Amino acid sequence: MMILAIDAGNSRIKWGIHHGSEWWSLGSLPSADAARLSVVWGNQTPPSKVIGCNVAGADPGRDIVQAVATLGCQIEWVSSRREQCGVVSRYDDAEQLGADRWIGLIAARRRMQNFEGTGRGCIVLSAGTAVTIDALTSTGEFLGGVIIPGPLVMADSLEKNTAALKRQAGKFRLLPTNTADAIATGAYLAVGGALARVEQALRRSGEHDCEVLITGGGAADLQPTLERNVTLIPNLVLEGLIVVASQAG
Repeated sequence: MMILAIDAGNSRIKWGIHHGSEWWSLGSLPSADAARLSVVWGNQTPPSKVIGCNVAGADPGRDIVQAVATLGCQIEWVSSRREQCGVVSRYDDAEQLGADRWIGLIAARRRMQNFEGTGRGCIVLSAGTAVTIDALTSTGEFLGGVIIPGPLVMADSLEKNTAALKRQAGKFRLLPTNTADAIATGAYLAVGGALARVEQALRRSGEHDCEVLITGGGAADLQPTLERNVTLIPNLVLEGLIVVASQAG
């Protein structure tokens, strides 16, 4: 079955054509350019199924629906649930959880699961405009997570809210000796500190053998600043959409 999976995020829309057990193609564009999708997909062979999640808002969502219609298809939008594909949500209001976070957890569960149906606990860190850090147990329970501004948003907020700190490109380096590097390093360390606290909480729940999966547009820049072993998965949400689509199929 050929599946078109679409991940509409705050900054970018990512998509992939999946067939059998592999990706045939992957692509992305800024969410603000969603109206161009009809042109981008103009020569695309109509897929058997189209599935997506949208946290970009109503306007990009309408553009995606229209672009999918030009392929002669309809899109199935995925939303968060209390339980799905082996993941159980402990969020107070399960439907309030962002769909991209939920789908990322489903993908993480599939990656961590072994043939006996159990597996390892893990933390899913998605680095984008915002950073989300979510805890998943070895039995598939989503215990909760945190949301903090992404490093670029943190740095931008200093420029907007202080008189003397002007935004400049900086590099990550411990104990920086210039302001640009101090701002950049501080933002990355804030993410690392939040990750450490979530991991500590997951271990206290009894999960002592856990892995950290990182994804999102800022993941590649964030990875070396964490100074620990993590697994970089650029298309975790797309993977989760394929899991949902395959189960439904």
